Amino acid sequence: MPADRRRPLLLAATVALTLPILVVAIVLAAVVPGIPWWIGLLAVVIGPVLVWLRLRKADRIVLAECGGADAELENEARLANLVEELSLRTGAATPSLSVVPTSAINAAAVSGVAGDTIVATRGLLESADRMELEAVTAELLVRFRDGDALAATEAEALLGWLWIPMLAPLTRWARGRVLPSGLDLRSDAAAVGLTRYPPALEALMRRAASTGTTVEQSDVGAVWLLPSGGQTGRTPLDVRIDVLAEFS
Repeated sequence: MPADRRRPLLLAATVALTLPILVVAIVLAAVVPGIPWWIGLLAVVIGPVLVWLRLRKADRIVLAECGGADAELENEARLANLVEELSLRTGAATPSLSVVPTSAINAAAVSGVAGDTIVATRGLLESADRMELEAVTAELLVRFRDGDALAATEAEALLGWLWIPMLAPLTRWARGRVLPSGLDLRSDAAAVGLTRYPPALEALMRRAASTGTTVEQSDVGAVWLLPSGGQTGRTPLDVRIDVLAEFS
């Protein structure tokens, strides 16, 4: 991910972690005899260290939140063939695979130090025809290639656990800088341009909207291709479907 996209994310996470630690340390130093005042300066070190450690584990953190289990890509023959074909077109590296045992129709792009991982629901793998699965695979690989998957993964790992209400404007600002509002529409258009049957992505989204896209116990909405939970800042699914209808 380009440094200019990561910078606001690191700044917001560092401030959000450092300030509470600094305040607690200063209060303790003021009310508890024997605690030196300069103990609060440790927050200046502790906050950035915690951010760095969490950043290094961002993909593992988010994959755990997605609730999937490691799977062999080769065991999903249709998906494996599409990944091989579309990786050549997009220039993206071949990802790993994780499968979530749910009937919801969705997929996620998770990226980090260990590489790229496609998270697919069992509902998607069993219900999508070849053209629909091609469209989904194309969009996931586009998000890997363009750095959007890495941005979303790191945003969820660093900002998803910052629950202090007074810091909400800071985290919203960081999300908006790292994950711009037009990202979904841009990725949809790029995926359609790579597929042999442009209406396939629209068709999948329409069925997913009626079947359900929410992956239970997964609170990392930014990495999912389709809405999962109350993630803000995403383009509504009905808007994406209307825009895709223009390609039909």
